[in-house]
Amino acid sequence: MQHLAETRIDLKAAEANLASIRQRIKRDTDVMVMIKGDAYGHGAVELGRLYQNLTIKKFGVAHVEEGIELRKAGIQGDILVLQPGFHFNLESYQKWRFEAVLNSVEDLEYLSPDKRVPLHIMVDTGMGREGMLPGDVNRVLERAGSLNLKGIATHFARADEGDLGPARRQLETFEEVLRTLPEALRQKLIVHAANSGGIINLPESHFNMVRPGISLFGLYSGHGEIKQAPVMSVHARLVLKKRLPEGSPIGYGGIFVTPREMTVGVLSVGYADGVQRALGNRSHVWFKDVAFKILGRVSMDQIVIDLSPLEELKLGSWITLWSGGRGEDSSLFSNADFLETITYERSCQIGMMRLPRVYK
Repeated sequence: MQHLAETRIDLKAAEANLASIRQRIKRDTDVMVMIKGDAYGHGAVELGRLYQNLTIKKFGVAHVEEGIELRKAGIQGDILVLQPGFHFNLESYQKWRFEAVLNSVEDLEYLSPDKRVPLHIMVDTGMGREGMLPGDVNRVLERAGSLNLKGIATHFARADEGDLGPARRQLETFEEVLRTLPEALRQKLIVHAANSGGIINLPESHFNMVRPGISLFGLYSGHGEIKQAPVMSVHARLVLKKRLPEGSPIGYGGIFVTPREMTVGVLSVGYADGVQRALGNRSHVWFKDVAFKILGRVSMDQIVIDLSPLEELKLGSWITLWSGGRGEDSSLFSNADFLETITYERSCQIGMMRLPRVYK
C-alpha cells in the first residue's frame, strides 16, 4: 500500500546522535536512553531495538504500560519507570522486572514485604515535582533496611538555559546529599542526574550514568551545542492540482480568497496528523528548496497549498512538512518556534497522531 502521507524515522541519524552523546561522556559512564512518550513520538519499540543493538542496556520510561510494551517486543536490560506511584502496580514491576523510583518515606510501606524491586532514590533538588526533599534521604535510608537500593538520582529544571546558576545550585544540593551517604552505599549506587542539557552543559553532573532524551532525536534546542541530526521528518504526496479563478474562497470559513487566478494543490494531511490548525494561512511546506504557502484553514484531513512557485510540480510528488536541522525554515525547530512551543511537544504530538511511520 502506498501512503499519501507519512512520518519518516531515520535510524542512522538516531545512531549518530547516540554516538555524539557518548563522545561527550567518559568511557565508563553508562547511558540510560529515555524512550518515554513513545520515544518522544518516534516509536519506542523500534528505537528500543536499535539502542539494544547498539549495546544499550538501560531504558527509561514514564509509565508501566510503556515498559510492558518494550518487554513484549523483546527489549532486555533494565527498565526504569520514572513516575511516582509504583505501589498501584507493584505486581507489574515484579512480573516485568521493572525498576522503581523511591519518592518518600511513605513509599517504604508498600515495599517492605518485598525485596525484588530495584529502587532509585529520587531527590528533589529544585524541580518541585517528583522526589523527596534532601533532608528526607537519611530518614528513608534509616528505614530502608535490606531493600534493593540500586541508584540515586535528581532531575535538572534549567540545565538547558544560558544561565546555569540554578542548575549548578541543584547539582551542589545533590552532591551534599551524596556526601551524607555511607561510603559503602555510595560506591554501590548508580548516580544519575544529567538529562540532555546536563550532558551538554554540566560535565560535572555526569557521574556514572546519564539520561539523554531529546538529544537522541536531534531536537535539542537549548543552550549549548551538540552535533545532532533530526530523526523525524513528515511528508505528504501532492494528491490534487487545480486551477481556481480569482475570488475563490478556500477552506472552512473562506478565510483565504484567491486574489487572482491560481494553481493550488491538496495534501492529504491535517490536524489529525499533527498539522496544527493555527498554521493555516501562516506557514509553508516545501519541495526541495521551494516553499509553498498553506492557504486557508487546516482541515482534519487536508491542507491546500499555493503551487504558484512551481506550477509544473507533478501529482504524487512528496512534499516536506518538517525536516532539516536547527535554523532551517522547514525544520521542527522553526515550527515549534512559530507555535511558541518546544520541539519535545511537537514531536510527541506528531507521533501520537495517525500518520504511519516509515523506518529508514
